[in-house]
Amino acid sequence: DQKKKFLLALAYMQEARATGEHSHYYPLASDLLDDVIESEPADKNLLFETIVAKATVQLSLHQFEEALRTAHRAEKIDTTTASWYGVFCDAYVELGEYSKAIAAAVRMTSISPDIRSYSRISYLREIHGDMPGAIEAMNEAVASGVPGLEQTAWARITLGGLYEANGNLNEAEIQYRLALAERPHYAFAIGALGRIEVKRKNYDKSIELLKEALEIMPEFSFQHEMARVYKITNENGRAQSIAQDLLESLEKDQDAGHVVDLEIANIHLDISEDIDEAYRYAIKEYE
Repeated sequence: DQKKKFLLALAYMQEARATGEHSHYYPLASDLLDDVIESEPADKNLLFETIVAKATVQLSLHQFEEALRTAHRAEKIDTTTASWYGVFCDAYVELGEYSKAIAAAVRMTSISPDIRSYSRISYLREIHGDMPGAIEAMNEAVASGVPGLEQTAWARITLGGLYEANGNLNEAEIQYRLALAERPHYAFAIGALGRIEVKRKNYDKSIELLKEALEIMPEFSFQHEMARVYKITNENGRAQSIAQDLLESLEKDQDAGHVVDLEIANIHLDISEDIDEAYRYAIKEYE
């Protein structure tokens, strides 16, 4: 049943987001989606949605050029669906083709003004330095989402991040706590509160929150932040131990098809202070 394969793949994709187990769930989803595409189902809508889902997996794995190629395969079937333009927007953003990304986001929003399109508008505004506009669009994204869903919680965390980047820690904390109220035990909200405590120099509280987030989800950014805190507090042995674990984990992600050269470069730069290795990985990402 090709439709059930497609739906199972979507469930795996959502589990990857919710659990952080990318190296497990994305390959499972990708294999199912390939099965459906290769079967060439008579239901053209199913084929279209499967191709878009495949491109979305490739985006999640930072395979941006591959995602563009995959999305173009759907072009002959339908060019009026918002999700299709979302793939192009994300891929063009990551490849630095900002004018094309803007055009795709505008078209996406005109078709479906919702959490997916508003969040992309926000990101494009942020890239271009329009922080008030980015905050406005992300507020629209949150308002258009269903409270309690992971996607809405993610949008609220991103909104908090915009306030945090502007130095408004109190408003950022409000957004993170609202996300937790709507979705209890949401790891990204707990991790974000840990990051706030770092900026307030409450290092013990920060470590406590980051450990709590890590118990829920093995997210590399929580570990990276924890290593930074240990480095700030001169606990260099702990910082280096976490950095080593992180590098080993990210190398496994690389083997599973997840392109994480930039993340590896940042660990070598921030924690290990291995400038040569940081440069080597940064050049790979740049190329």
